[in-house]
Amino acid sequence: MTYYFRRRLTLAEQLPAVGAGVAVGAAAFYIARLLLQRVPLRPDDRIATLGRRDEVYHRPRGKRIPR
Repeated sequence: MTYYFRRRLTLAEQLPAVGAGVAVGAAAFYIARLLLQRVPLRPDDRIATLGRRDEVYHRPRGKRIPR
């Protein structure tokens, strides 16, 4: 049988792993924010807007161009 002895890690030994985790989290947050804030290439006709009396309605769809 093989026995493994696990010692407690010091803060200096844990710091690189914590830094890598924070960097990956920040990068994921930045990429998600970029994707959520991008402007669509084609306007969406299904976007609900407010009417004159604050009634929600959907804009009528325009003619679709066949591909």
